[in-house]
Formats: sequence, C-alpha cells, structure tokens
Amino acid sequence: MQIVLAQSATEQQRLVRERTLAQQRAAYRWCRLPGAPPFCDGLPTAEEQSASRKESLLWDAAGSIWNTAASVVARLGLKPWSINYFNHYYRTRPGPSVAKRAPGSGVARWRTDKEFARQRLNGVNPFMITRVEHVPGHFPVTDDLIGGITGGQPIADLISAHRLYMVDYAGLAGCPTNPGR
Repeated sequence: MQIVLAQSATEQQRLVRERTLAQQRAAYRWCRLPGAPPFCDGLPTAEEQSASRKESLLWDAAGSIWNTAASVVARLGLKPWSINYFNHYYRTRPGPSVAKRAPGSGVARWRTDKEFARQRLNGVNPFMITRVEHVPGHFPVTDDLIGGITGGQPIADLISAHRLYMVDYAGLAGCPTNPGR
C-alpha cells in the first residue's frame, strides 16, 4: 500500500485506506476513560510481545522500583549534596566514571583541558558549542597562547580549516553566583 495524504488520494487509494482502517478498528479494542487519553486494551495476537520481551519489561520495571526505593533509603542517612552520597548511591550499581576515584577516572580528570572538552561535547548542553567563523572581539586567545595544543598552527588557519570551536558564556554574565561552591 502506497502512503499518500487523504486529500491527494485516488479513489482506489481511498477505498484501500478505508478497508485498512476498518480492519484495524476491528482488531484493536480501545478504552476511553474520563480524563485520560484513549489506550489500546490488548493487542492482536500477531502483535503481542514475546514471553522473553514481557519478562525483560517486568525486570526493567522492578529495577526502577528498586532504584527508587534504594535512593530514598540512602537519602535518609546521607547528605544528598555530598560526593559521599553520590559514591554510596553507585556503590552497588554501575555508575558514571565520576563515581570512581581510581586514577584516570572522572574525579581525577576534572581539572584537565581534555576532560573539560569531553564534557562540553558529551555534557549537559552541547548546543552551546559553535564553530568559529571569525575571531570575536571578546575572544582573549592568541596564537602564542594555544600554540602548544595546536602544534603551532595559527588561529586563522584553524578557522579556515573549520577546526576551531568555542563555547561562549557571555549570555551568563550577570547571573548570580555562589562563590566557594
């Protein structure tokens, strides 16, 4: 069946569409409860989940309930704003690298330029990264300053090769800060 917009369909396509919709209406049972969107009550046999998939979904739900309960219990005894709380929470669960204190882990790498760049690219808001088309007036970086990490390649060459990116936090100027935190 070719998919076309209803207003663009030929008579034959409209008949096929009506027949298909009638079959689907007969195959699915819809529940309509006041204040809730309609939902399908059961699926046709051919579309039901396999037993292993149903078991996987149940384990996912049980894991979510367990994680919520464990979080509530852990929060009762620990300060939720401390790194100890974070480490305690991920003690029995696979956690992000920041939860590990081994050399090369997130905690050990936090103050490196490479980790800063990795977090910008993979981090909270990668949309703030922009390719530099021209050097902005407030860009305090010189060829001498970054020569060690660019192999001596000048900023102008990096820009023309589309290899220079920046995150401009000028929009955050004037935001209240919390020094010492």
